[in-house]
Amino acid sequence: MRSILLIAFIAFVGSSAHAQWYSVNSNTTENLWDIVFVDEDTGYCGGHGVILQTTDGGEGWETIFSADS
Repeated sequence: MRSILLIAFIAFVGSSAHAQWYSVNSNTTENLWDIVFVDEDTGYCGGHGVILQTTDGGEGWETIFSADS
């Protein structure tokens, strides 16, 4: 009985944790390596020669630094 509850718990937690992530357009072709949010709206993402910023919780991203420009 305990193993059935454990399996059900893992299935529920695994599916609910995955449900909150979805893809958005980052407007860059560079590889992005790291992301940090300073509050629930403002975040930064960095990668190979580029730094992106969001001010809407990750819905939209703008390039604030690019090694190409």
